[in-house]
Amino acid sequence: RRKKTSRGQGVRDATRAIDVDERASKAGRAPCEHRRLSRHGCRAFLGAKKIVYMTMTTRKRARQEARCAICGRATRISFDLLRCCETCQDAVVAAEDAGGHWRAAYLTNGRLVECEGAAMRRLCGHLLPRPPALPSGAGTPENVLAKLRTVPRVLVLLGSGASANYGIPINLASSDEADPLTRYAPVRQAVLELGDGEIGGLYRDLRALLDALAAEAGVVSTNIDDLATRAGLDELQLHGSTGSLQCDACGVTWAADADWPPADCATCGKRPRFNLPTNTLCEEEVVWTEINKAHRASREFLAAAAGAPLAVLAVGVATHVHSLTPELQLVLEARAGSGDRTDVAWINLRSHDGAVPGALELLGDAGATVAELRRLAERPCSEAPGASKHT
Repeated sequence: RRKKTSRGQGVRDATRAIDVDERASKAGRAPCEHRRLSRHGCRAFLGAKKIVYMTMTTRKRARQEARCAICGRATRISFDLLRCCETCQDAVVAAEDAGGHWRAAYLTNGRLVECEGAAMRRLCGHLLPRPPALPSGAGTPENVLAKLRTVPRVLVLLGSGASANYGIPINLASSDEADPLTRYAPVRQAVLELGDGEIGGLYRDLRALLDALAAEAGVVSTNIDDLATRAGLDELQLHGSTGSLQCDACGVTWAADADWPPADCATCGKRPRFNLPTNTLCEEEVVWTEINKAHRASREFLAAAAGAPLAVLAVGVATHVHSLTPELQLVLEARAGSGDRTDVAWINLRSHDGAVPGALELLGDAGATVAELRRLAERPCSEAPGASKHT
């Protein structure tokens, strides 16, 4: 019977497994697919839970001597997400297990977003300051729309709560199913049940809202269902798509069709998988091709927005580590440091509970809220509150 292991030991198991695979690849041997890893090691190796996209390229950088961001000693960096040594990594894991909290980020160049709990603050509180503690408030569609109309650019963040309006299942990343084709099959099947017709509802209203604004819009999403893209939004999908399949053996990617389960690879006959980075830790693999393009385009949009006011419209975004909230916190902190104004509107069923300082909250059904914003944006000026009725 396998003995119980700590989360820190699990991470070390996973990183050793990465090195084994890398050495096997250089020697021309196939990677070991059935290594004995601890429970936490398996989760880390599959990229789930708190260990977000630890890659072979990260491990190559980790071999270089560097200075630990926590203790300050010149040592080998074992955990690149925090840029810390193995001793401090174990201390962070222990503090987290004791009730602390930390978040990692992948849209911007920063890594640590926030830490909570006394032990976590002592360890990591100096790495990245939190945004200014501006008070959040209850918004109205009218004052949110007023914010959107006064900026040259609008950044739209789409979370799983937006696609939930279409019956797309959420929270599948925490599933114990290791095979991503099986784990995310409910998403693809729900999309197929919607048919190939026009996508209405929230995404249609969101597109019309953005069309009615004079601002340039960027749409960044962690959804993998392609519904926003089908509705005509130029969606940058940071987590990949179930609308694309790939064959690891051939290194090719192709669009998924309406058949389920999908057909095997036409070249080698092997079973494909979704174009998602769920169980790959190598950013050089084909799965990352389109995802890296979305990351670069997102950073370019933010770079172009520097020096001018920016409005952020977060729709259906959660506050956990895999959501876009950590990215939003980094954006707010960076822009505040540069003196750039950022207005945030938070549309969701639940409050962000202080995770996004200064945001105007529109709590309730996201579909109905976006529809109301569209109605107000398309309303003739003569019907706006306070407008003169004389012509």
